[in-house]
Amino acid sequence: MSDRKLLQQSVPGAESTQTAPSPASSVPLAPVPLPVLGRTGAADTIRRETDVEAATRQLQAARAKTRGPQGGPGELDSLDNYKLAPDQQVPKPKGGKPDEYAGTPVGKFSGESSASKREGVAAIKGGEAPDKKALHQPVADLGEIYAHCSMLEAEFKYQVEQVASKTKGKAVFRPGGKMKSLDRTLEKVTADYKGDMSRIVDLTGGSISFDDPKDLVKGYGTIAKNPMFHLVRVKNTLMNGKGYGDINLSIEMGGADIDIYDARGKVVGKEHYAGFLIELQLHLAPIIGVKEAAHEQYEKMRTLDADNKNAGKKEDRSDWSKEDRTAYETLLAEMEGLYGKAWETLGSTKALNRKLKVIKPMAPT
Repeated sequence: MSDRKLLQQSVPGAESTQTAPSPASSVPLAPVPLPVLGRTGAADTIRRETDVEAATRQLQAARAKTRGPQGGPGELDSLDNYKLAPDQQVPKPKGGKPDEYAGTPVGKFSGESSASKREGVAAIKGGEAPDKKALHQPVADLGEIYAHCSMLEAEFKYQVEQVASKTKGKAVFRPGGKMKSLDRTLEKVTADYKGDMSRIVDLTGGSISFDDPKDLVKGYGTIAKNPMFHLVRVKNTLMNGKGYGDINLSIEMGGADIDIYDARGKVVGKEHYAGFLIELQLHLAPIIGVKEAAHEQYEKMRTLDADNKNAGKKEDRSDWSKEDRTAYETLLAEMEGLYGKAWETLGSTKALNRKLKVIKPMAPT
């Protein structure tokens, strides 16, 4: 299937893979560049296949016999299609819990219409307090969210690469171009979002790293003006001047503003048809360098945090076991020491904040 057909299918809520002709009165779509994103370096093409990846291929081949190899938001899928048998689960290094799932969904999990799913999420958002608005995907169907984000991914990566090339940045995506794993997604939804699948907004994403804060600010401005991106949340933790910090952007893609007509055919307003959310982080090189160097500590802290949240423990760690609390705080102290040295290379925090103050926080509405 061509990239263009995949992009045509990525229109949110489409229940069919057929693209209907647009009426003459509709707003014309901007041309979409379709670059080849593959890399040809030996390090990228020659890599050892893991047992989990082999299991993924086996599952995909089994599904292809009954459903065909291509999926899409309108095609029914099931979480069971990605479940690994116990003998297929591969323990992670240093005793980590093995993944229970392989691959990522290619179709919706529920046969309910997308319109009905969107109404359900709208009702949840309507019940949130004005000062506690959360980010949501337009539907709470995890399979459908995966399918849409997968279809938007190629265009997202292209646009991010363009921003990086114009602003002296370095674009980075998940290793192997993968989306967030099902195991990590389900862990996060359970621990952080009380089972609300619509809250998962970083199934796919990327980052741009900058050596100079001025280039980071320029990169942000380029993103904010990009018509393919609609910013819905901006978090600026670089302003803290300590520990880990970045500019975390939640970007909507695939949405549209639709004209509303009265009985006489006159436009009386607009309604926003929400697209799907993707995460983009903007980094300063010294800070992200520490995060990459301290990945092992970060993973251990994340696991401790998730396990205790799932056990109903408090976020402030006051009711954690002494063993877990000591382990977490020891890891935190190690990371803070590393970050302290990185911040020193960036100079005065006040001077840095003067450069970054143009990046205003934006909360969900």
